[in-house]
This record gives sequence, structure tokens and C-alpha cells, in this order.
Amino acid sequence: MSIFRSGVNKFRAFGVNILSDYKEALKDVGQRFRERPIRYWSLTGVGAFTLAAFHKNPELQDFLDDHLKYNKELTVVPQPIRNPHPENFHTRIDTIINQKKIRRFNLIFLSLIYFEDHSSESGLFAAHCSYLQPSYLEIISERVIDIGFWGIWWKSRAVMEEFDVNPHEWNSDGTPTSPVSL
Repeated sequence: MSIFRSGVNKFRAFGVNILSDYKEALKDVGQRFRERPIRYWSLTGVGAFTLAAFHKNPELQDFLDDHLKYNKELTVVPQPIRNPHPENFHTRIDTIINQKKIRRFNLIFLSLIYFEDHSSESGLFAAHCSYLQPSYLEIISERVIDIGFWGIWWKSRAVMEEFDVNPHEWNSDGTPTSPVSL
């Protein structure tokens, strides 16, 4: 029993020492906070924003869900009224998804959705050779489809801004080019 008691006493002493260390650290932080409140409030705000951005970093499944939602919105609008730019954008994404070439690059606080040349399931040498993979610069400059930050896919949202207004339907003076029959 004495071995058990000595172990409990050592564990208790360890816990008391840890608690006193944390107590001293919190006192020190409180003192510094009172000395320079603006600095520490701004650091607290930046820390809270960073933590929230990390927590709200969207996943690939979020992108696929938004893509499906936007496709449904596009199909509700009749073809003559539909803006061709969002339609082409989402058709291209559909093709990439069907070929299983879509990837997500996690940058901790934001995500990039990009496409690769080959499916990950492909048995081709070019699909698995590290020397033939695109560089990070090429991915960022040419292959990025969308940027996700704070739970929002920003390019998809911008493309869908006026998906129900066909720019070819209007002249430069604002008059319709031809009457549309639905």
C-alpha cells in the first residue's frame, strides 16, 4: 500500500505544481494585458479570427454540395434567359468531377479546388510519377477552379451572381435583341 500512496502523493504534487504554474502564467498575462490593452485586444481578435477561419475552412464535399445546388438553380432558368458563362463554368466542373480529376489543396485557413491531368485511380505512369506532376505555381496560376474561405466558395458564388441574365439578350442601349418566347 505504501507504493500506491507514494504514487498518489507524487501525482498530487505534480498536479499542484502544474496548477500553480498556470496560475502564475495567467497572472502574468493579466498584468501585461492591463499594461498594453490595445495590443493584447488586437492580438486576441486576430487569434479569434484565425481560429474561426481554421474552423470554417470548407472541405471538398462542401464544394460538391454547392456545385449541385448551383446546378439545380441553373436548370430552373430557361435556356434563352440563362447566362452562358455560369453554364459553361459548371459544365466544365461536371466534366472534371466525372473524370475524377478534382482535388482539394488545404492551406489551413483556406482551400483551393483544382484539377489534375489524370484520375487518382488511373494506372498510367504519368498519373503516379512525381516528376510529371504539376508544380505549385502551375496549380495556382492555371488549374485553380475555386477558392474556399470562411465556409464560402468565392469564385462559384461570383459566377452565379447573375446566372439568370443573358448578356447576349440585350443591346448596348438596353433594348432586347429579339423578343424571347418561353
